[in-house]
Amino acid sequence: MNFKIKKIELSIIKSIIIILLFSFLSSFIIYQTTPETPKTFFEFIIDEPAVFLLNYIPILLAMIMIYMIFNNAVFSVIITTFILIAMSFINRTKIFMRQEPFIPSDVTLLNEVKTIFANFDISYMIGIILGVLVFIVLIALSFIFFKHRKISKKIRVASILSTVLIAVFLNFSVYASTDYYDSLNVEGNYYYKVNHYVSKGFLYSFIHDINTLRVKKPYGYNKSFYITTEKNNSVTEFDDSKKPHIIMIMGEAFSDISENENIDFKGYKDPLKNFKKIAKSDNAISGHIVVPNFGGGTSDTEFDVLIGCSTRFIDNPLSSYSFIRTHFDAMPSLLKSLGYESIAIHPGYSWFYNRNNVYRYFGFDKTIFLEDNFEPVTQNKGMYISDEATIDTIISEFEDHIEKSNKPLFSFSVTIQNHGPYEEKYHFDGRNFNTDIEITDHQISMLGNYFEGVKDADTELKRLVNYFEDSEEPVVIVYFGDHLPGFSTGMDIYETLEYDIKLDGTAEEYLNTYKTPFLIWENDSAKDIVDIEENAKNIIFPENMTISSNFLGSAFMKLLGYDYISPLWQFSNTIMESFPVITEYFYVNSENEIIDTLDENDREHINQLKGWTYYKIFDEQ
Repeated sequence: MNFKIKKIELSIIKSIIIILLFSFLSSFIIYQTTPETPKTFFEFIIDEPAVFLLNYIPILLAMIMIYMIFNNAVFSVIITTFILIAMSFINRTKIFMRQEPFIPSDVTLLNEVKTIFANFDISYMIGIILGVLVFIVLIALSFIFFKHRKISKKIRVASILSTVLIAVFLNFSVYASTDYYDSLNVEGNYYYKVNHYVSKGFLYSFIHDINTLRVKKPYGYNKSFYITTEKNNSVTEFDDSKKPHIIMIMGEAFSDISENENIDFKGYKDPLKNFKKIAKSDNAISGHIVVPNFGGGTSDTEFDVLIGCSTRFIDNPLSSYSFIRTHFDAMPSLLKSLGYESIAIHPGYSWFYNRNNVYRYFGFDKTIFLEDNFEPVTQNKGMYISDEATIDTIISEFEDHIEKSNKPLFSFSVTIQNHGPYEEKYHFDGRNFNTDIEITDHQISMLGNYFEGVKDADTELKRLVNYFEDSEEPVVIVYFGDHLPGFSTGMDIYETLEYDIKLDGTAEEYLNTYKTPFLIWENDSAKDIVDIEENAKNIIFPENMTISSNFLGSAFMKLLGYDYISPLWQFSNTIMESFPVITEYFYVNSENEIIDTLDENDREHINQLKGWTYYKIFDEQ
């Protein structure tokens, strides 16, 4: 028995009607899935018709293009709508977790995104798999059940070319225009990128950002200034006395959000008990750094600290590590000129942020990644390699170095244990903190699990300090956080517990969203060589000890007496004395005053510092 499927025949007019309807429906879906949209979809169309069209036209053009290529309107509608829904879902998820929209450069981090999603609740993965299966079935049905009237090749080619020309014209005349984009109304804080995506539409903002990927030279940039400064840099002869070993650690999501007037740890262990005790010792100084990102972007903080340039100055959505393509005067390579040997340790995959290449360009003599020296089956805790295993590796590599070499060691490590998500991360279902504010069981679980991870990091920091405390080998430890934790429910925990943390708030709240603690400690053997606490008096730190993350490396080098080997570091320390915190939108001066305008002299100096970043990355390389 022959079974023949009777196909539904679609004329060109019917196909166009389908495309018009579903392009409008796709616009509706994208708008509705964006968190905290200020208006209903139809209010948006009436109040912002131009902005609506800028979000609608790319969908329409994409559907027409695919229709003309495959002569199948249903297939065109399905594939375009699926891609847009997927992008909208990613955008919604990222806004909740990181308080950032889905931007074009995120496409370069698909491997990392895949790894993170793999650690989500199984229901997320089931939903994604089902969505893909539905998509495949719909694609098959679009060819099985629908028949499209043939269009002549001439019309199809002409339509495709016309569509491309229209798209190119609109892109360069409208979508790429920063002046027009910036002139549009933004609901809420203008400096909060999410508000731009919400107010102007996801698709228009996404396409606009594609056009901004090229890094522009800073205002007043003069390449010859940096060439001359580098050329005339005179390197002071350094005393050949023994130099201290440097152990630098960046703790994953390490923060002091446990310091909150609505939280206490009576009956439990304070997660930062050891950190605070060490910070108060005569052998330490501590404070906060203002990092580039919230809830993620670990490599950007690495970049800031290791090379003394600021990710914020690049003014580009790509990860700062994306621009490192050859040898770079980073901390390991500069310390090598003083006789140091170096090692980088990260218990994550080497391809994360292209670290396997970037670390080599930075001058590290040796690298250890997850693939090299760690065993997830036995060493994982909370889905990632434990801080205990990482500290074990730091200590064993140090011992191996001491046995084989008489040179000082620079050891740089990035921990990963306390990476989110935090839902039942450590299978901790109790409570490890007190609060008088009513919070949900879900919030208790996330915050409690996060504190468990901080407590582990704190314990391991104490173990490391204890190990080196009475050592005859001079050792300086630098410990700092890469960013605050981002929770899957967005900012609700910060809002509920009344933290002064808000991207869409005051300048102080904005800064608090990026603050992480830092600690510099030395043992007595190192103090006999270089007294960091005493040297700190000769560096003009702000009274609240809060500096931009790109100043931490240069300030630390000055504490050791090493800043002279880099004119960039010397210049950075000069700027830090006047403006310890510099953001894209405002500055914090030495009196802890937030200002958004500068006099001509200060503006010139800060522009020169921004120019250093451009020179080092794009011109010197």
